[in-house]
Amino acid sequence: MISTLLGGLTPRQFLAEYWQKKPLLVRNALPGFSGLLSRDDMLDLAGRDDVESRFVSQTGGWTISHGPFARAALRRKAKPWTVLVQSLNLVLPAADELFLWEFLREHGRRVIPVMTKADKLKRGERSRQLKLFTGALAPLGVDPGGVIWYSALTREGREQLWDHLLACLGGP
Repeated sequence: MISTLLGGLTPRQFLAEYWQKKPLLVRNALPGFSGLLSRDDMLDLAGRDDVESRFVSQTGGWTISHGPFARAALRRKAKPWTVLVQSLNLVLPAADELFLWEFLREHGRRVIPVMTKADKLKRGERSRQLKLFTGALAPLGVDPGGVIWYSALTREGREQLWDHLLACLGGP
């Protein structure tokens, strides 16, 4: 399964060539999966107050705006654009079946919880975010001490993350 997800690359090749270097588009990474929603259903969700959504466009440079969005307003937008809906599993029960954490654990894969943007949060805010994160994942057995704080800017947590990744891949 992992070779399908990575487009035939080994995890080591993926980490060396793509991880935080360049995007990797893998068509048919999940064979037979056709999606959970139609385009119209996704746009309907993007218009709801209780759903976090974003509109991303590349016309005249990259722009992002936050929902909810009126469908008529989206139709008038210049293309190319995309709408992103976050936490789909909270509003669509079928999406819960794709919850990656559970999938990985059920298939004997180690999970490394990583909190990003560590450089942006003060100690008190870190503590609050950690409580929210581990509280949401407590039913899955997340150990708050096992969460890695990571910052691409300051490189905080970089070595710890690499050590965990190499251990998962059976490295030195």
